[in-house]
Amino acid sequence: SKEVEVQRYWENRQQHLLHLIKPMGGAIGLDSRRDAFVELSKEMAMLLAAFKTGQRTLYVEHCPMANSDQGAFWISTEPEIRNPYYGQAMMSCGEVVTEL
Repeated sequence: SKEVEVQRYWENRQQHLLHLIKPMGGAIGLDSRRDAFVELSKEMAMLLAAFKTGQRTLYVEHCPMANSDQGAFWISTEPEIRNPYYGQAMMSCGEVVTEL
């Protein structure tokens, strides 16, 4: 059934999400936490797209320079760019790539 399929999908993704969150707690320094945040943000965007967000619009934003110029995403409640990877150094670097 569709409900069983959704439950299995969530259980699989939940384990992966927990795996991604674990290093963030032990990460020393802001750069290490930002590195862990790259993968966590990708996973969260995928989950939010799959399960929808309800009544609030969320924005998937992207910085092409983050993650050693490989680019990285984050999710925001506002369309205004406030880059978590560079903070004050380049707060407005990035763009909205999709709305959820």
